[in-house]
Amino acid sequence: MKFKLIIVIISVLGLLSSCSRPKNENLFTEHTNKKSKKLDSLFHQMQKEEQFNGNVLVAMNDTIILSKSYGYSDLDKAIKLNKSSIFRLASITKQFTAIAVLNLYKENQLSIFDPISKHIPELSIYSEITIENLISHTSGIYDYAKLAEEYWDKNKVMNNVDVIKLFEKHQPKSYFKPNEDWSYSNTGYIFLATIIERVTGQKFKDYINEKILIPYNLKNTFFYEPSKREFYPSITNSYIRIDSLNGLVNVRKLSRNHRYNYLDETYGAGGLASNIVDIYRWHKVLNGDKLLSQEDKSLVYKNHLLKDSSYTSYGYGNFIVESRVTGKRSSHGGDWAGYYNMFDRHIDNNTVIILLQNVKSSNSFMPMDIIYQILYHSEDIVNQHLEEYAGKYSIDKNPDDIKEFLIKDDKLVLNVNDNFFLELIPIGDDNFLVKDFNPEVTVQFLRNNHGIIFKQVVYQYDKEHHATKIY
Repeated sequence: MKFKLIIVIISVLGLLSSCSRPKNENLFTEHTNKKSKKLDSLFHQMQKEEQFNGNVLVAMNDTIILSKSYGYSDLDKAIKLNKSSIFRLASITKQFTAIAVLNLYKENQLSIFDPISKHIPELSIYSEITIENLISHTSGIYDYAKLAEEYWDKNKVMNNVDVIKLFEKHQPKSYFKPNEDWSYSNTGYIFLATIIERVTGQKFKDYINEKILIPYNLKNTFFYEPSKREFYPSITNSYIRIDSLNGLVNVRKLSRNHRYNYLDETYGAGGLASNIVDIYRWHKVLNGDKLLSQEDKSLVYKNHLLKDSSYTSYGYGNFIVESRVTGKRSSHGGDWAGYYNMFDRHIDNNTVIILLQNVKSSNSFMPMDIIYQILYHSEDIVNQHLEEYAGKYSIDKNPDDIKEFLIKDDKLVLNVNDNFFLELIPIGDDNFLVKDFNPEVTVQFLRNNHGIIFKQVVYQYDKEHHATKIY
């Protein structure tokens, strides 16, 4: 009887485990559609034109529609990329640092309103700067890389302790007073990593491993150390274009006193390495409620408010954009030592775009606007009648200000002057996105009761600019 019972239990456990397996496997199963084919065509063409060398993952509503490699992990040996290929994340690391600080805040181990001098007394001269200022890039703190350029021995590799000592010794003046302006700051995130270490008594890397990487099964994500490169068999080589050296150069072959070498052991602002599998898994973690509660998310995805009551475009370790095209967007790029990345999450539409590249040249670019057009431009909408939108429009608040839309090379463009045109990308019925324009600008054309275009509205942030068609 005991023997039969054991067999039954084993059988049930086997059934349960077999039922649970597809869930994990399906997480990374690709389901192609028309959008997939357009995206694939885009990246194939970009690779052909040496504009993209890397891995891509795009998912909508928890369904991966594209997961593919384009190019090489090692150009010298012609070794191709695959889905397991590891890329250094550079500034995408910042969201891990920010969430680690948030975790300590929730545990009452620190306050985001603490002056940084409470935890780094060596920096007492910057006592007005708070932890929140560091997170939101509103501290005004001087750029550590410029300070190193001025005072550091380039034959030595700098770490976080060295950065603190450099600021303590030279006390460079801040660019502005805390919360009076916004300026992207790697220095701030290096300071945050130091604060985490002093509050927890752990190494920053150990804390991130213990609280985030291990619990959420990010087994392909780790802090890259140049001296231990041989332990990372899937790590890609990275390349930058140096014209004086006749083309692409393996970053590992750069001189010791190159900034990509002597600044390469700081962490907090950067440091992590990963692959598209783990970054997609991280997206799923952020979508869930185990790491971040709804209350946490309301803070993480909130634009920071400055003293003058204006909002920045940054939240907790990510840029936050309210878009008429994608809905609320939380995104961050990474650009360091030949790695050129984008982790772009569309919160309202449960969409994620992951682009990891290991070649950076003057040809490289992030085709975000084109991707948005493919993802959000309805298949039923065909903009064959662009001439409907062409014409001159008078700004309602300033009638003497005339804007002209033209058809140029079969595309709708805004004539800024006779030598400069802004292309408009169709994203929906009578709606367009201004290509490669930051902050994002969209244009909506309005029709009268007879279906004739008579007006256009330009949207940027929360502002609207109306204009009436005159001919």
